[in-house]
Parts: sequence; structure tokens; C-alpha cells
Amino acid sequence: MDDAELELARQVHYASLPLPCEPTQLDMAPGDRILLFTDGLYEARDAESVLYGLDRLQAAVVEHAGLEGHAFNDALLAAAKEHGNGDLGDDALLVTACRL
Repeated sequence: MDDAELELARQVHYASLPLPCEPTQLDMAPGDRILLFTDGLYEARDAESVLYGLDRLQAAVVEHAGLEGHAFNDALLAAAKEHGNGDLGDDALLVTACRL
């Protein structure tokens, strides 16, 4: 990982929201993204039943950060499916919002 990728990795944060959750306001700079996803995205298992997990998902976010729109989401889904030998094993929802 080069310095730019390392810095980007430091900026990737996870939050688990209790439901129902309260409205909140976020300050976003142009290019900032919010990813909303269900556990089906990171619970894909390989042939040895090893979870894809949040660490691999974070690495995929960093790796594909230069992509935009559907290409970004498609790359994240493809990485999880590749880990799961073509199958997520569960339903998955991934929504990305980006400040222009």
C-alpha cells in the first residue's frame, strides 16, 4: 500500500446504527462518499468458510476509490463475490451516496 492508499484507509470508518436511528447531519467535502450496506456484503465465505469481513471490504473500498457510480459499487460486489467463489451466500444491499 502506498502513502495515498494508507491515508485513504485511515479515512474509512464503520458505524453500526441502532434501529431506529435519529436523523443527523454530516459535513461532506466534494468527493466524499457514504456507503450503506447490509451484512450480506461482508459475510460471504470462501471454500474454507472464512468470512470476507470488514477488513477485506475496507481494502476493496481503498482499491476501487478511483471508480465512480455503478463501477464503484460493482467492483465492491465483485470483490465480495470473488471471495465467496461467485456467491455471497446472503442477500446484499449496497448504496453509495457521493457529494459532487
